[in-house]
Amino acid sequence: MSWYEYISNAAGQVICINGAPSNPPNLEIYTFADPVEGVYNLGIKLLSSSGGMYGCQQLAPITAYAYANVIVFEETPLCTSTVPQGDNAVEEGDEYSMTCSVSYLGDAGWAPKMEWKDDNGVISDVIDNSEEGKLDVTVTRSAAPDHHGFEYSARIHFVAYNGTLPDGTATNIPSFTEIHTFDAIVVHYSPRDIEFTEEKAEYFPGEEIVCSANGNPQPDFTWRNLNTGLVIETNTLFIKYDMLCEQQSYECLATNVIKGTTHNVTRSLTFSVVIHCPNRDID
Repeated sequence: MSWYEYISNAAGQVICINGAPSNPPNLEIYTFADPVEGVYNLGIKLLSSSGGMYGCQQLAPITAYAYANVIVFEETPLCTSTVPQGDNAVEEGDEYSMTCSVSYLGDAGWAPKMEWKDDNGVISDVIDNSEEGKLDVTVTRSAAPDHHGFEYSARIHFVAYNGTLPDGTATNIPSFTEIHTFDAIVVHYSPRDIEFTEEKAEYFPGEEIVCSANGNPQPDFTWRNLNTGLVIETNTLFIKYDMLCEQQSYECLATNVIKGTTHNVTRSLTFSVVIHCPNRDID
């Protein structure tokens, strides 16, 4: 049984015969063990000079060949993001991007693939078959409220061989995979979708009207009487007996502050306050 390397010599260089070094090989890279029950192991130290194709040949009782490709990643994926560190926050409409890159050595036919995902699924799927040996992918997005809380991830893995195989051979896809996950993104957006718990033309004393709105940061609420200018700093307007005398007009204001700028949205409501008088039989 012989082991070959096809890195220094495209035609194949013998490095081991029946478990013993040959030619002699670089012992800083290759290690050998005595055969055990017909198993001939070759140890390979992963260096920039050891990526490429290897083969083993059996001469007796029949002639047979097998090959293996070693892909050496020079480092873990290098990933960066334009999202500000710290609060990890962007404002609605801002463009932000994330980049991951990885360098590899070995048979160019075994180019890795980079798959990007967000909370909704795959958003980018790129395979690199260049001879430069570097996979570099940037994903750019425009911040939207539904991106809030998303965790983006980039996965390096293999899907297919795109090189030329020796005659009569097939490939097994390497099981290697590595994932980089970014911190959950925070999207700030102005208040919107303001609404009341119940909007009616008439209310009874003791009822209450709750004002709500979407926004990030969470909006603050105030009610303002459009007739008197009275301001109530709460999201709940309580209906009282002293509102019986005249028609009421109120405005709810939802406010938040993003990057030092105040954003707000309003909605008004006009109603009357009535009391319920029970029916009586009059003699």
